[in-house]
Amino acid sequence: MIKDDLISKIEKLSKLPIIELNKFTLMTNVLRILNGILLPLNRVNKTLGGEKLKQKNFEYIQVVIYAIIWGASGFFEPEDRKILHDFLQNKGYPIPKRTKES
Repeated sequence: MIKDDLISKIEKLSKLPIIELNKFTLMTNVLRILNGILLPLNRVNKTLGGEKLKQKNFEYIQVVIYAIIWGASGFFEPEDRKILHDFLQNKGYPIPKRTKES
């Protein structure tokens, strides 16, 4: 489950986006990304992950985090994206480590 501290951090950072957006637009973006990833799997009756429930849950969590990052912070300045990335990493969310290019 996505914790309240993540939502609060996104709300705080969303006050500084490149483009002014409201919460409805941000959530619409997140849901469209989720739909784009999960709907094709549903159409062919496939699920994420392996046979083990723990692996499936982990991969779904990764997809949700990915959708939140791009749906909500895609409009942030690069410095604010780094802040959100560091926040997520420090909280233990399953995200890749930042590289020099990112």
